[in-house]
Amino acid sequence: MRDCLAYELRTPKGVFFDAQLDEGITWPPALGHKLARSRILLSLWSRQYLHSTWCAMELAHMRAREAALGLRTARNPGGLIAIAIIHDGEEMPPALRDIQTFEIPYEYFNTRMREDSREAAGLETLLRDKAPALARMIESAPAFRSGWATKAAKRFYAAFKARTAPSQTERVSFTRGRRR
Repeated sequence: MRDCLAYELRTPKGVFFDAQLDEGITWPPALGHKLARSRILLSLWSRQYLHSTWCAMELAHMRAREAALGLRTARNPGGLIAIAIIHDGEEMPPALRDIQTFEIPYEYFNTRMREDSREAAGLETLLRDKAPALARMIESAPAFRSGWATKAAKRFYAAFKARTAPSQTERVSFTRGRRR
């Protein structure tokens, strides 16, 4: 995707994948910061997508930004989210069904495929075909606003802390084992 977009964009832009976060970094605020600096979100949709807190938060963050910017309206129908369906687009929630999607056939979405395989060539052709529309989305996205990074980083870190905080699952009894 990075190479396909490089040919289409007037000004080269970075492409961020969450696997690019540095080892040892506090990843929730770093992920929030990277997302806040992203012009668009390309979601690889599967049935399990919204089962991931982080995927759901990324999507919610970009939907909130779209709303704040007055996007996805009759006057301004563009948006900041592109959805590539990699598995089971039938499970798309009603709130997302207004976003035009594209499908990556199952045989093209294989993390173990060889770079010189027929499937890799098919994926390259498909991505090259979609790159102009994605480049237009990137180039028409509003300029970065400094408050976005701090807000997103704080939200992601708070969610991480809430998910990892110790919780009590049993009722405490102060009478067990008590001496009489």
